[in-house]
Amino acid sequence: QSCGASGTAIEANHGHSLTIPEADLSSSTDKTYNIMGSASHDHTVTFSAAQLAQLKAGQSVVVTSSVTSSHQHQVTAHCA
Repeated sequence: QSCGASGTAIEANHGHSLTIPEADLSSSTDKTYNIMGSASHDHTVTFSAAQLAQLKAGQSVVVTSSVTSSHQHQVTAHCA
């Protein structure tokens, strides 16, 4: 099972990508990830334990990244 987001699942994307380790889907604490990918700058996104459980259940979850270089991204994560 692969979980995360890339391409058009990251709004206004310019090289960012997100990978969520499958083990994190059972986490009881919030998890924060870097989404730098091949972009020239990084952002972070945080998923609550409840959002990680939603991903584990096969649902999509939308979060907003941190602001870097005067912008941020809506990130739609899912597991396939």
